[in-house]
Amino acid sequence: MNYRLEYITTLPEPSATCEDVARQLAVGDELFSSKFVTETNDGYIVGTPEYPTFMKVTSFGEPPKPAMFCIEAQLDDPRKLELQRYEIGHTLRETLSAVHVYLVHDDVSRHIAVELHPKLSHIERQLRTFLNRFFLNVVGPDWLRITASPEVYHKMNTRRVRDQENWKSLFDNELAYMDFHEIGALITKQSTGLSNPDDLPMRIQQTHTLNDLQALKHDLESNYSKYFRETFQERKFHKLWSKLNIIRNKVAHNAPLTSDENSFVDESIPKLERLLRDAELRIRSVQLTEKELETVKEQQSIADVDPGDYHDLKPSIKVLGKIDLSKVREHLPKRRTTVDSEPDSAATDDVYEEFDIEDWELLEALDEQIASGHKINRRFLALSTFIRLLEDEGFSRESVKESVRRLSAEGVIEVYLYEGEHSMKSTRAVRRVE
Repeated sequence: MNYRLEYITTLPEPSATCEDVARQLAVGDELFSSKFVTETNDGYIVGTPEYPTFMKVTSFGEPPKPAMFCIEAQLDDPRKLELQRYEIGHTLRETLSAVHVYLVHDDVSRHIAVELHPKLSHIERQLRTFLNRFFLNVVGPDWLRITASPEVYHKMNTRRVRDQENWKSLFDNELAYMDFHEIGALITKQSTGLSNPDDLPMRIQQTHTLNDLQALKHDLESNYSKYFRETFQERKFHKLWSKLNIIRNKVAHNAPLTSDENSFVDESIPKLERLLRDAELRIRSVQLTEKELETVKEQQSIADVDPGDYHDLKPSIKVLGKIDLSKVREHLPKRRTTVDSEPDSAATDDVYEEFDIEDWELLEALDEQIASGHKINRRFLALSTFIRLLEDEGFSRESVKESVRRLSAEGVIEVYLYEGEHSMKSTRAVRRVE
């Protein structure tokens, strides 16, 4: 496979020719000690015994435009071509005093980017996973609002609101709307022991007594700040992540990449993986101070985002293999319906039999609904809504009611009347018994 470079350059001397450029590019360099030049119908070829058509120089544009030339280089070894990428650019700039040098096609960077992208994506996913696990465990569900700077949180929320996809209503994926460097900053900004380092001058001004000073010192030296300092700061997390961010931006914007940058990523990722594994093992040792806990509780709230209708996210049947569900249902194993169930008046002969629900299935569904992220701001779960959701999952309505009655009698769940502050009527709701 040949890898290709293409330059378009403008020289200051209007009378410069393709031959002038080719002769200068033919000068020996670190890789090839000698090159020969061959004239063609439209330009000149620069080659070696090993690569007879290594480079081609042609005119670009028509007079009265300035002297513009196109240089194409091809080699079957991307490492060799990487060295030539530098040599060609250096010759154009230093020897020919080129006014402009555009690298319009760069297979060297493309080759490196293909190797870099999965590595960077892998470590980024690992950090995002760690951030969710750590802060949910230590701070709580609204951790991002508390730990991120107001500017970053506002930008993240703006992106999330503008997103036309409905994943935001199915998952609490706020972290997905933050940039690579911003998720790194969530780590580096925790080392002071305060949620916002900018608060430190104000805290110092408010320190008037010995107790105030001891409280501030405890905040600065808490297990929380010690954890971040020892696990991340002292192990040069910020330095590694900042460098990876620069490389990642180059990949994203198709900027020139080098094999040295690829090597740096190869060396850095195992270090970061070990760091994150150690940090994961130490999560349980982290404790927030009382003041930090009070701050967390005061700020606990969920952003108002319209959940919308996310059912369009379910893969279509074509994606699953063009299966005819009506035929599949004919062969599905049927579970016994309750003896006292009555046929639904809207049912037809071609509707397959519904499933009976087991008590453990109902409890599992109840826990899932109560804990579900996009419904966490609800103060209750209406019994009628819960029954309808289970019906949509294919469970018999009567078997669900029977399970609710049984579990309620056993004291496992509670069916109660919820009376809202501004509601004109009460609602039958269901919840787990504490």
